[in-house]
Amino acid sequence: MKIGLKIIDNFEDVIFADTLPNDYTDITSVANFIKYGTFYFKDYKWLRKRFQEFTWDDLTADEKILVAQKRGTTIANCKSVLEDSYEYWMTDFDLQSVACRKHRFAFAKTVLIKNVATADLYTILGSLGGLAIQYSDYGVEGTTEGDPIEGLFNFIEATGSYSASGILAMTLTMLNSVTKEEMVTKMMDCLRNGNY
Repeated sequence: MKIGLKIIDNFEDVIFADTLPNDYTDITSVANFIKYGTFYFKDYKWLRKRFQEFTWDDLTADEKILVAQKRGTTIANCKSVLEDSYEYWMTDFDLQSVACRKHRFAFAKTVLIKNVATADLYTILGSLGGLAIQYSDYGVEGTTEGDPIEGLFNFIEATGSYSASGILAMTLTMLNSVTKEEMVTKMMDCLRNGNY
């Protein structure tokens, strides 16, 4: 992902895109992801994912510190750069990640509540308890994301052992002219990508 900048009537127009339009200047950098990502309300996991897209050996010493502080690289790289402050930053990483996942889950749950009839909603919410805690508190997303165990994402997308009982496999009464597939896509875009 890149950051593009264009000045329009003395105001900065900033975009995040894989390919930038020709009239935008590429200002992609670690510092600009922090500056503009924060300004445009991008969350912690989104920012960390952007850092993971950089090639470690191409970063300056200062950029390596910033990336390591967000755990946007390997644990070995984090330890080598952060040295004595490693424990502090890994605790910060855990706290920030938990807060971010809780926010993403709350939004995804709001999408669910808005679009599913009450009777079906309680069936789903009753099944989410342990999966929601595993996701929010411990970062277990599921086997679709490379985790060794199934998790929330498997349940929502009806994969693995949830192929017959997950949300996509359920017969639901949908509201607001939204299909089950559209709802799940919106929920997963939030959970995976931080798009609220």
